[in-house]
Amino acid sequence: MATCDAASINEAAGGGTAQGVELAQPDSFTCADGWAYAFVNVGSGDEQVTVTKVFEAEGQFWVEKDRATVCAGPGDQVPASIYRDACETN
Repeated sequence: MATCDAASINEAAGGGTAQGVELAQPDSFTCADGWAYAFVNVGSGDEQVTVTKVFEAEGQFWVEKDRATVCAGPGDQVPASIYRDACETN
């Protein structure tokens, strides 16, 4: 199972890449039942925005998922316990 820690989630979100993606806060992610979401900052300077990314554990890795597909309704795919923050935020 994928590890639910800041380093693993940040890596899955694309952290450390030239795209300027990083967790908005060190603790701005939550995991539940093989799913996770993270609030990440994308871009830099005046162009930076915070977006929500959703991930599913696949083996030892977190894999980003299309929110439009996995957020059909609480518990359909994303667990109800994290649905609101994972699927009803920016």
